Amino acid sequence: MRRAVFVLGLCVALSADVAAQITVFDPAITARNTATAAVEEFLLNTERVQHSQLRRMAERLSAFTNLGKYAVQNPPRWRAHSGNFLFIDAYNNALTVGDPAGAAFLAVSHPVGDPGALLARLPLLARRVMVSRLATVNTADAAAIAATNDAGHVRFNGRGNRIGE
Repeated sequence: MRRAVFVLGLCVALSADVAAQITVFDPAITARNTATAAVEEFLLNTERVQHSQLRRMAERLSAFTNLGKYAVQNPPRWRAHSGNFLFIDAYNNALTVGDPAGAAFLAVSHPVGDPGALLARLPLLARRVMVSRLATVNTADAAAIAATNDAGHVRFNGRGNRIGE
């Protein structure tokens, strides 16, 4: 019976509000947040007005003229640079149609091996320097892979998706 009363009392004590909370009010932060909110609301309203004005202008323009006359009639075709390249056929194809996996770039570049065991032997400061340099190389590789893929997609879509022209 004592245990039941003790557990019940403990539950009641823990369910009571904790009065150790202190409310902090900083007028400088409140003023900054208020100013930021006012500026953001002003910018949002300005962008809404600009958007509606552009929509009205576009509707008015398209009501009086055919917008097709502003399109280029015969856009230049992208050339598919196919040929007998000794080492870069896959990369050349990636530049023509895209390569999201980056396999073509990895085939023509020198991969950085796993330096885990070598890094473990370095002092902490040297390890940090090497890890940051390896991260820079990885970032450059990722940017090159993405750029190759994007260039291939732009070229492929620019040709109207007709391969071989």
